[in-house]
Amino acid sequence: MGLLTEIRSRAKRAQPIFDYLWDRWSETDPLKWPLARSVCHRCGKSEVDWAANKLNDAYLIECEPSNDPTFELRLFGALASSHGDEWLGLLTGFWEFMREAFGENPARTDGFPSEEVGRRTRMDATELRNLGRLLSFHPFEMMNLGYGSPPFVGWQAGIPKGFFDIGQPGDARKRLEAMLARRYQPRLPVGLDARQQALSRIASAATFSDEDEEKAAVPVKRPAASRRAAGSGRARGRISVFISHSSKDKEFASAVMELLRAALGIPPHRIRCTSIPGSKLSVGADTDEQIRADIAAAKVFIGLLTPASLRSAYVLAELGARWQTQAPLAGLLAKGANGGSLSGPIARLNMLNAHDEAELHQFLGDVGKTLHKKLPNPSEYLNALKTVRDSSIAGDPVARYERKRVKVRGFHRPDQYFIFHGRTHYVESEAAQVCEEAKLDLTEIDAEDADVLFSDLGGSVNAAEMRRILGEIRSDT
Repeated sequence: MGLLTEIRSRAKRAQPIFDYLWDRWSETDPLKWPLARSVCHRCGKSEVDWAANKLNDAYLIECEPSNDPTFELRLFGALASSHGDEWLGLLTGFWEFMREAFGENPARTDGFPSEEVGRRTRMDATELRNLGRLLSFHPFEMMNLGYGSPPFVGWQAGIPKGFFDIGQPGDARKRLEAMLARRYQPRLPVGLDARQQALSRIASAATFSDEDEEKAAVPVKRPAASRRAAGSGRARGRISVFISHSSKDKEFASAVMELLRAALGIPPHRIRCTSIPGSKLSVGADTDEQIRADIAAAKVFIGLLTPASLRSAYVLAELGARWQTQAPLAGLLAKGANGGSLSGPIARLNMLNAHDEAELHQFLGDVGKTLHKKLPNPSEYLNALKTVRDSSIAGDPVARYERKRVKVRGFHRPDQYFIFHGRTHYVESEAAQVCEEAKLDLTEIDAEDADVLFSDLGGSVNAAEMRRILGEIRSDT
């Protein structure tokens, strides 16, 4: 019996739960997962408890986005549902499409719009919508899918992880199942409380506090690196939170710090954020040694993942150093960044997005549980949370360059692009002339902005289409 068959067989009892989660998720606009109490009411609490105790987060997870838990389906839960064979068929069709596309152009790096996938695979609108949902699950790390209204209509996909050898011959269904089995990586329990306990066990060796050591009946022996980190913690009053960020994101990091203060009461001197007054390194400190010690000793490590930080060698080094400790690591995507820029084990971490208010609530809940701090009434920190969200959205190049004509700074080719309705469109030469006639400025953008803008290309714009777009903009204003 193959591993994928075994995975599906192991979870067969929970199939009604998987079906209910998929159907509820498919019905909502915007997309929302059902409340845990509604899942228990529909599927039976005993069955939900069985799934929570016997399965893992490769199938489903319990989340707490706003102090009212929900259940979210994961890829292997979808494949273990009563529609599993149908979903495998859609994924197989996508695999065959990509193999054909790369056979025609092995150097292709741009995305695949759903219209092209449907045209070449002959999938209908419903099948394309379901395929988009499947590709949005974490193992594929497809970060460029559209969440418009209705959801997953007109999406664009990048190149999924695990598809690196797509051009090789062989039965598409068997090769797809083998790839999925390799990417089955259960890490944590389904339930909130059990998942937190598992994280605490993982973190205990690296985050054992001085107070705990003093209370212990038997002296605790720790590795030399941990002892050095604890020693430096005594000297500086111990760091609870380490915020890894790019200096270009100073204002966003300051907003996150204010949110932690408002929601969890964490003072600045308990946070290491090297660009913010009150949380900087001490005068005369050995920078590399102090940061290394802080990364190891902090109870919570927060990586602010933005287009700027994903280009920073220091931030990537800090993420890698923290991952090696096996202690809690929270990645917060912001300003249009996506997890596709990460590689290795870090890429498998579940990332939350600062654009999404519900995910920011979950972020605070996760941090609070690790620090054993209870969140107050949301009204006490809601303004600070919205400031973080608004700062993230304002820093997103897609929003910043909406309705603008752009080219890459220092790129000596005539290629131009136009951002419209949240998509980046290539401007053909005749369309560029229309822009010149309309005296539409050409804005030069940095490479890190281009990484975000070019991750979701929406096709080319000819002269007639550009005239129509400019007419629509004029009528709006």
